Amino acid sequence: MRHYFTKRDTSRIWVPGYDLLRTLLIHESHDSPASRHFRVDKTMKTLQRNYYWPNMVDDVRKYVSRCTDYQIMKSSHQRAAGLLQPLDTPERLWQHVTMDYITGLLADPNRNDAILVVVDRLTKMVHFIAYQQTAQLFIANVIRLHGLPTAIISDRDPNFTSNFWRHLWNQLGTKLQFSFAYDG
Repeated sequence: MRHYFTKRDTSRIWVPGYDLLRTLLIHESHDSPASRHFRVDKTMKTLQRNYYWPNMVDDVRKYVSRCTDYQIMKSSHQRAAGLLQPLDTPERLWQHVTMDYITGLLADPNRNDAILVVVDRLTKMVHFIAYQQTAQLFIANVIRLHGLPTAIISDRDPNFTSNFWRHLWNQLGTKLQFSFAYDG
């Protein structure tokens, strides 16, 4: 086994010119669960801790450029993040609420196995509502006590984006209409 010594007096294993061996080492440094398909520079740092061969960076570039997982995950293929848009500060109690679910709980005697969490954004007052039918519970526990909020903020949980809204607007006797995105 030959060693390659750097200017910092660190010893690295010199890897002979066998493509299969070099590819295997790059694979272990790039594709392993710990590396998560790193960029060329991070893959190089991992390799250079223990190994050396001439033109290593060229081999790593070629390998990474052919890695389909890396091509999918790299930031140049991701949509640019938009600017953070702050939420308006509510002017009165229960004008703006946030909602989320706690799921996967053991069922209680009434067979409720989840909790709807509703928080007033102004006071941080919270309602924890064990549920099976969310819209009726929201009306009975929040709207009945505090009136209809002007804004309801939640994540994009399918529970909110489908059944909840349909049932809520049906219970309130109103219609929910969606506008089309402006494409002009």
